[in-house]
Amino acid sequence: MAALFLIVLVLASALPGLAWDVAPHRAITKAALDAVEPSVARRLAPHTKDLLETYVLLPDRCRDFTEQPDAVELKPFCLRPDGNTVHSATFDPDEDLGSLVYLYERILTAESTKKEKELAMYVGVLAHFIEDSLSPPHSITGEELEEMAPEIKWIHQKLERAVPAFAIERRKPQVGAANMFELLESFVVRLHEAAARNRGALPGMIAALKAGDEKALDPVRLRAAKDTAELLADTLNAMLGGQPN
Repeated sequence: MAALFLIVLVLASALPGLAWDVAPHRAITKAALDAVEPSVARRLAPHTKDLLETYVLLPDRCRDFTEQPDAVELKPFCLRPDGNTVHSATFDPDEDLGSLVYLYERILTAESTKKEKELAMYVGVLAHFIEDSLSPPHSITGEELEEMAPEIKWIHQKLERAVPAFAIERRKPQVGAANMFELLESFVVRLHEAAARNRGALPGMIAALKAGDEKALDPVRLRAAKDTAELLADTLNAMLGGQPN
């Protein structure tokens, strides 16, 4: 199984169509874990290593989960009951809220049944979902991205293969929501607003790539990574920190 997952990691880092590369996924997740409320940090501390090394990458492993030896085990981490995948935002508010609700319900179930590994795995899927959604190239379709710069090969990967080192401040629990559903709705709104900022920044990022100035990508990458880590930390605080039911 370890050898199989290593192969998946190698393939994931090599394919142009994937979102944030492996290192940015881990950096963003670590920044979020470092910024959650102390009670949430303690809750996830036993799983930090596995979250960063394995679980945050589960959705990429799920791409062809039916062909994996452990397909039945992976299915809940790949598909919602309605058959829609849990990987990144569709930017349809109802669909994206459905994914957050699904992951919240699975995390609650794992917690109530004391299935610690499953809880951590769903946290990893949640992290990947938010991170992929706020990877700048994911703010538009692959076809639209290629049309913007058909001469740049592997443009998707080049735009998101790295983020500068960063950290975020400790996040406080979100207030003002009457219940968890309302809170998750507010997170979807934030997700879509941050993606819109990424969409607006893409022309400048592509111009920098064309000019061979990859350093000019760093400010946008950094802002996108911070937006992502803050939203992930807030979502973890909500799901694991006793937010309103």
